[in-house]
Amino acid sequence: MRRRTVLLAPVLALALATAAAAPLAAAERTLRLDPAATTIRFRVQARAHQVVGTMPLVSGELRFDDATGAASGEIVMDPTKAVTGIAKRDRTMRAVVFEVERFPLVVFKPRAVAGEVPEQGEGEVRLDGTLAIHGGEHSLSLPVTVRAGASGIRATTTFDVPYVAWGMTNPGNAMLRVADTVEVRIEMSGTLQ
Repeated sequence: MRRRTVLLAPVLALALATAAAAPLAAAERTLRLDPAATTIRFRVQARAHQVVGTMPLVSGELRFDDATGAASGEIVMDPTKAVTGIAKRDRTMRAVVFEVERFPLVVFKPRAVAGEVPEQGEGEVRLDGTLAIHGGEHSLSLPVTVRAGASGIRATTTFDVPYVAWGMTNPGNAMLRVADTVEVRIEMSGTLQ
């Protein structure tokens, strides 16, 4: 029995020393978005006017680690319910531009966050990931303003989507010119866990 104790003592001492020297692992945090309190707006320039619309959030969950910058999860949007306020234009947008029969969802999947998401107060981060839209996946780097308080998190990002370059149809014609890029603004609300 004495020999086992003698051999075990150095191993145990090494294990304790290694554990004491290692930094504590950062806990992964999760932001769960509230679809009812999240707004997705889009705006595209057309001849002599702008087309402004909205699209609902289906679900959203972002997991991130401030220490490593790793991020995961997804933000799921529903183009089948995108509206601009003019029924005929909305039908064309859904059927011709989004092709919702073939591609019923738009999904952003984060992979990294640069900057620290505050527990309280305001901060700026960059969220890198991919946007799955219209059958393709495209890299995006989103600038995000974050406001954290007792009632939860509010985060806002604005970015451009070159929808024509990404394979979607421009709904314009000779009489009505429509820009090939749409601006998207997402105002997210949720709880941080």
